Amino acid sequence: MQGPFQNFNYIPILAISPAEMAAIGQLPDKEKDRIIPVFPLRGWVTAHRLENTLKKIEESIGNRLWISDIDEKFLSENKVFLFTGEYPDKPVYQELAELLDSNNSYENWYQFIKHQTNAIPCIRHESLDGLEDQIEKLSSLGRGIVLRIQPNEKNIGKHDHLITALNKAKVKNILIVYDLGGIDVNFHERLPLLKSLMLKAKREIEDVTLSISSSSFPSGFAGQHRGSNSIYERILFNSITDNHNFSPVIYSDRGSARAEKQEGGSGVPPPRIDYPLKKDWKFVRREVDENAPDSKTKRKAAYIEIAKEIVNSDYWIPELRLWGTQQIEITAENSDFGIYSAQKATAARINIHLFNQLHYNSVDSEINTDEEWID
Repeated sequence: MQGPFQNFNYIPILAISPAEMAAIGQLPDKEKDRIIPVFPLRGWVTAHRLENTLKKIEESIGNRLWISDIDEKFLSENKVFLFTGEYPDKPVYQELAELLDSNNSYENWYQFIKHQTNAIPCIRHESLDGLEDQIEKLSSLGRGIVLRIQPNEKNIGKHDHLITALNKAKVKNILIVYDLGGIDVNFHERLPLLKSLMLKAKREIEDVTLSISSSSFPSGFAGQHRGSNSIYERILFNSITDNHNFSPVIYSDRGSARAEKQEGGSGVPPPRIDYPLKKDWKFVRREVDENAPDSKTKRKAAYIEIAKEIVNSDYWIPELRLWGTQQIEITAENSDFGIYSAQKATAARINIHLFNQLHYNSVDSEINTDEEWID
């Protein structure tokens, strides 16, 4: 019998950020029904409690299933923690730390998931103590279980231990997300290990669905005014699934965001709008002198000029009626509600990318995007 994971076409790993939550939130409902996102839990912007994060998830996807993980770096790489060894004075930090407490086979994590009825749990494997008990508790919820793991040399032993435990427990509906993080044109070097881990999982677990995730979004655009970038995460996925029988395998990525979030640098990023296609994405960028007295006006003019160039380009697909594409169009029309910030531009890009990757194997002319969007 097919498990719930095979009912979905796409598993984006999305950060709890305004741009990414807006991007998935503005997808048509019928698209949201075919996506099951992974949300690594962290604090919502300046909110003080985890409940605010959970409210944002519900606002973005409604009463749909989602995969619950924890953004450990929200805790471990927090500046206050790095300098003082203590978390900032907000309850959300303590709440997340408690969910990562491995005592009693991650009992806190189990209790949290138990009360989030739409959440499918990721196995916590920061510690492998009590792993079998944790698996038993999480599987007792009847929602399926997710293992998200990095396929690297140091995790080979851990992967073997986890696969053995899942096999022994005879768990039904298991999803394993092999998360490669950031990749580039040299991704082929990482394929032999990935394939060997996937083979082991398929060989030892009967009811398993596999997923491959990564991101090739570049770290910067300095000196570039326009260009095109290949979506290497899709090329990697295709190179695995076209030549090996790991079925069922579901595509995953970071929704066209970076694998590692960049800390806010000094100054405002130059105006840039990205336009994703299925196999690559285009960008147009302008430099603006932020020290000039009329810099704000020039920034808006730059965004308008960029949007006009994209809409009038030969790669623009006018039939694609999405919130993200309409944001670019209204910017080209000098609307006050257009894209005039990096956050809005990011949300538009991710919105279009999510749709394109969900419909990667569809014929463009057969895709119906006629659904009202709300700004």
